[in-house]
Amino acid sequence: MQVIFLYLSLCSLTNIFIYVKLFSVKDMGKDNNLSKRQNEVLTFIKKYIAKNGYSPSVREVANGVQLNSPATVHVHLQNLISLGYLKRDNDHAKSLELLVPNEFEVNDGDAIAVPFIHPKLVKDFYHELEHPDEFFYLTSDMVSSRADVFVMFIPDNKLSAYGILKGDNAVIEMTHTVFQNDIIVYFDDDKNITVRKIINSEEIPDNIIIGKIHSIYREY
Repeated sequence: MQVIFLYLSLCSLTNIFIYVKLFSVKDMGKDNNLSKRQNEVLTFIKKYIAKNGYSPSVREVANGVQLNSPATVHVHLQNLISLGYLKRDNDHAKSLELLVPNEFEVNDGDAIAVPFIHPKLVKDFYHELEHPDEFFYLTSDMVSSRADVFVMFIPDNKLSAYGILKGDNAVIEMTHTVFQNDIIVYFDDDKNITVRKIINSEEIPDNIIIGKIHSIYREY
């Protein structure tokens, strides 16, 4: 599917500029053909290979998905092999080969998978960042690091005065350094994720700030 996104200028007081790019967006959520645990195992293997360049051992997989029994991991791996997601070379300990695309591997010009957050559905924000159910593709020339960026769905029109509309996808830079006129994401008194603009150089406690809006992607 080809989708056009607008990298939207929020206002003249921000450092955000207009940017339009055409690229392919894939469904990067959980594979519905797999169980929850199989998805966790496959995702861990993908991330490990993307980071290290080789596959993890069975014990590393067990630790990574918090399973105490290597035998249980063997069962999940064998199921993934049978389903065509993995291939094993029995002559080597770290011998798992992915037979499906790895969205966590990044080359120059490729798209990068970052966590996609629905603020009204999140119960444990930091757990969602570490174990996301959904991902969003960003172009690698727009994002310097996957570790400090996520995309958040905008559920209403409360920020329409600043050009941010219901249904937009906001790219959030995770930082505690914010300034006047930044549009920040933070935890309110009820620990809900909230977005608003800083005005009059007000002081915002660091411990409630998640980050600030870097850009807006809007589908047309």
